[in-house]
Formats: sequence, structure tokens, C-alpha cells
Amino acid sequence: MQITSVLMSSKQHGWRFEKLRPTFKKWVRINHPPQVRSPLVKLHQDSNKIMYVCNGKISPRRKEIFEKSAKHFIKKGENVETPVLAFCKGGSSVLLETLSMDDLEQFEKLVPEIREAFKGMAITCVFLCFLLPILP
Repeated sequence: MQITSVLMSSKQHGWRFEKLRPTFKKWVRINHPPQVRSPLVKLHQDSNKIMYVCNGKISPRRKEIFEKSAKHFIKKGENVETPVLAFCKGGSSVLLETLSMDDLEQFEKLVPEIREAFKGMAITCVFLCFLLPILP
């Protein structure tokens, strides 16, 4: 039996042809909005993005991998908890990203390389801005 392209693109009345999957795909899970968290910090005065620190749980699928490489975690029975830095939108409280403390330490080590990449791109952008008006 073949399904026509019209039926495959239809989303009305609960027709679904893709596999049902959990919508939560991150391996560090938090209760959002959390009841216990640090004070909110804005990334910038004009920005609507805020960040805070709270406790998060590691997904059962990634628990063994996380325990081998991580330094900062507490094991409570079957659950593994770790401090988490969460980024979200200020107006709507949509969760943007979560980083565990170990992820943040690795990110801090990469900051010099990231700054060098930004400097290289800034030079390229300035060069292209002067070059584009000259090109026909």
C-alpha cells in the first residue's frame, strides 16, 4: 500500500507518519522554572536573556558516560545530580540551553581559541566590507 504525498504531508486530525519520540533530547535535565535557584543574572542590560544556576539530573542513558568523566556530581540512589547553568529568555521563560559545571570548565579552557576566531573573522569582515563596493 502506497501513501500519496498529500497524505504524507498532512498534519490534520492527528495524522503522524514520523516516529513518536520524546521532545526532550538534552542529557542534562532541570525542572523549569525551578523552585530552588540562584538569583537571576542578565547577560546584558539591553538583552532579554537571563541565566541562573540550579540543580539538574543526568539522563539515565548518559549516566555512566557522565560519571566516568565528570568531577562535580552527587549520586542519590539511581539519580545523578549536578550543578547546572541554565540560559533562558526573560519575557517568555523559554529554556535555551543548560550546561553542567564540567561543561562550563571545558568551555572556559576554550575561551582564548574562541577569541582568536572572533579576531580572525573581524579582520575578514573588515576586508570584505572594503572589497564589496569595488566589485561590480
